[in-house]
Amino acid sequence: MQNRKSAIISALPLIYVYALFFMWGFAWNLFNVLAAFFQETFFLSNTATSLIVVVIPLLLTSLYGFLFPFLPKRAALKSGNR
Repeated sequence: MQNRKSAIISALPLIYVYALFFMWGFAWNLFNVLAAFFQETFFLSNTATSLIVVVIPLLLTSLYGFLFPFLPKRAALKSGNR
């Protein structure tokens, strides 16, 4: 039982990194796919659409990179595992 628990705990950082890369890729490519839809729906110029395609994913990936890595540390501090 103890070995299984330690194996799961040691695999958590790897799972966490995979999840972050998946979220980063999803956020980065989501707006590339939806750019034409945004342009037609909101009557945007090519310049505005380009800004949306570049700025929004950068903001989202910054959020993923700077906010989410602190969540496991917060959970560990709450549970008393320091």
